[in-house]
Amino acid sequence: MSLLALLTGRLAPGVWRSEAPVTEVQDLSVALGWTVNTTTTSENKTDFLDLVGRSVGVPAYVRPNWDSLADGLRDISLDAGDRRLLIVDAAQATSHDQTMIEILDEAAAFWHRWGATFQIVWIGEATAPRLDQVDPVKVSRRSA
Repeated sequence: MSLLALLTGRLAPGVWRSEAPVTEVQDLSVALGWTVNTTTTSENKTDFLDLVGRSVGVPAYVRPNWDSLADGLRDISLDAGDRRLLIVDAAQATSHDQTMIEILDEAAAFWHRWGATFQIVWIGEATAPRLDQVDPVKVSRRSA
């Protein structure tokens, strides 16, 4: 239920954790008209930054560091009304997950202010709200 709530705009933009299979999230998202990008994680920080950046189309000038990726996520091609979903398939936790989650969450908030929707579904262990435990009527990240 909460994945559907996320994809129909009932949950605020940000990073949400799921344990659904990647293909299930992809299929439902595409069926509902989302642009879907998928990436994996890596314990190697440079590889992790590159994987995420390439998956969503961060410009090539972005260097492999946290600040540059954060800036690059503001330079991806999104227009008002666009809906893009990034699925992070995190088969195992890495030492960089929390930093990446914070950067992706900030990017989601940025695009929300500009009228586009950028949602992130993190599949695997992470410090992010779990979709299967979210009541969209009671829980919103829009309080800020």
